[in-house]
Amino acid sequence: MSKKLYIEPQNPLTGEATLPGDKSISHRALLLNAIATGSATIKGIFLSKDVRSTMTALQTLGTKIFFNQDGTLQVEADSFREPKYPLDCGNSGTTFRILLGILATEPFHSTLFGDQSLCERPMGRLTSPLRKFGVQVDGRDGGNKPPISLRGIEQMPFFSYEMPMASAQVKTALMLMGLRGNGAHILGGKNSRDHTERMLQRMGAKIDVSGGDVRIWPSNIRAIDMDVPGDFSSAAFLIIAALIVPESHIQLRNVNLNPTRTGFLNVLLRMGAHIEIENERNNSGEPVGDIRVRYSELKATEVTPKEVPALIDEIPLFAVAALFAEGESKVFGAKELRYKESDRIRAISHTLIAMGASIVEREDGFSIRGAQTLMGAKVSSFHDHRIAMATAVAALRARSPTEIFDSDCIGISFPQFPWLVKKLGGEICHIGAK
Repeated sequence: MSKKLYIEPQNPLTGEATLPGDKSISHRALLLNAIATGSATIKGIFLSKDVRSTMTALQTLGTKIFFNQDGTLQVEADSFREPKYPLDCGNSGTTFRILLGILATEPFHSTLFGDQSLCERPMGRLTSPLRKFGVQVDGRDGGNKPPISLRGIEQMPFFSYEMPMASAQVKTALMLMGLRGNGAHILGGKNSRDHTERMLQRMGAKIDVSGGDVRIWPSNIRAIDMDVPGDFSSAAFLIIAALIVPESHIQLRNVNLNPTRTGFLNVLLRMGAHIEIENERNNSGEPVGDIRVRYSELKATEVTPKEVPALIDEIPLFAVAALFAEGESKVFGAKELRYKESDRIRAISHTLIAMGASIVEREDGFSIRGAQTLMGAKVSSFHDHRIAMATAVAALRARSPTEIFDSDCIGISFPQFPWLVKKLGGEICHIGAK
């Protein structure tokens, strides 16, 4: 039996909350320590369904991963072995793409697959350069959709490659190919997340980063202990909820404030959001701080193609904020959203329209004129965790209750979401549904 999320609107959110560990960093803490020398202790790792997919795949390849008595996670690297079974990446594109890059330098056969959603996501931006560099790759749709099989090469040649569009996952895969091969020069990564670069520098890799381009040399990296900060992408849902529901005032503690992740904050600030950053500090090579948010009367703005990479996950939430902002808001250059867990441009447009909103959908974005009034509705999650949660946030400001079907998918990235909203005063609960 799947679940549905039931939301009663209009209760203000107040109080403070601590977010689960950053999902992007949690993936990388496992993957990079698995190819390093030594043992690492990881505190605060976020074991969502996606991160568990990474952990299980690494264990299948021979990495020893276990819990310590204090709740921290221990990663002890060992040489990878040829997997007896295909590696199940679940719904996680991060797991799939970064592992594809790592396994490109392993001289054995492996197959990666995932759930129905993942198997429809195009992987050509990575499989194309892999073939160019001599890796045997095969898969559906001309070898560009999972399941994908490959046989890596032991001596990856030096390569220079310009990515057709910024992607932290593809960039990470290519960096690890260069690290474990004979070096690489990767261009076109400007504005994409830089967690991998920061982590590799701490691990002793020989790497140079300039203007988003990366030059990396063959290196033996050492395992490092990590304390994973709170996930900004998870915090964003609570930030928008507090901004749009009158009388709300919340504080979110220990949130990752990496500038390649917080482009959404910049957009919200120019919309007139009352957001303050407090207690800024460094945590395991990442900037962190506490975020204080108050209900705000927002003004419309435009999101440009240059800004999109730094807030790609938050664009469905931007649509929600735009509904309650005075004037016309627009998003351009976000066509990549059509190839996520769902077609997120279509999904968020369709869902908000079902709740009474007016949205003009375009191929690479949308236009929304606020301020609008929403009514509660019975809607689908599109089996997409970010669409389910963005819809739930919008429902907090609707005029009547909302039901979101197939909301189990929230567990992929933020299973604590309903509990934290309720802790802060929102009326939200999971109930069974056929």
